[in-house]
Amino acid sequence: MSGAAKQEIIFDSSTIIAVSNSCIINILGALKKNSGAGFVIPSGVEHETVIRPLSIKKFELNAVRIKRAIESGMFEVDRRGLSGLNERISSLANNAFFAGNNPIELIQLGEIESLALMIKRNAKILAIDERTARLIIENPKGLKSLMERRHGVRLSADWSRLNELREMFSGTTVVRSTELIASAFRRNLFMPELEQSRQGLEAALFAVKFNGCAVTTSEIEHFLADEK
Repeated sequence: MSGAAKQEIIFDSSTIIAVSNSCIINILGALKKNSGAGFVIPSGVEHETVIRPLSIKKFELNAVRIKRAIESGMFEVDRRGLSGLNERISSLANNAFFAGNNPIELIQLGEIESLALMIKRNAKILAIDERTARLIIENPKGLKSLMERRHGVRLSADWSRLNELREMFSGTTVVRSTELIASAFRRNLFMPELEQSRQGLEAALFAVKFNGCAVTTSEIEHFLADEK
């Protein structure tokens, strides 16, 4: 991330939830202010992170944290209609892999709307921690292997649909909560939430890993090695 030019980052639910669950959402807010980037979410992400979990006791605290972040201006909620784009992206992604004659659902509302909003706002950075949606954009062949391991069966793929999706999002940079945290660390933005130290960085990276970010221990070790 560069703070020199105005950017917009579209957030999926997974990244916001991982950071908020790790109690470091204020570090994300500091990064937004420092970088000058716009943090934007579609209404589907607001529904998944705030509206629905506010009525579920297990998830209510995290929903309250995220609601406060939205109300403070950390995230802009774009509530414009995305129905046409939603339908096209859902049709492509959720009819790309088949077990026999049965299509495999790959992405849900929040992810679909985040992708649609990328096109609507001509944004180039997508923050998403969930592996499946990232691989649709970055590595469809790798996604096929992942889905086969998950389902324990051989899958067929509609490569024309997958190639159309890749073309739709060519030039997109995908970041996870780990990249955002590392960027905040390099900008000396951990205080007062965490100490500005290698151990503070390690703690934050493993926290988001254990709260749903698809990152390996080896990748975290590379993040830490870069900060020596």
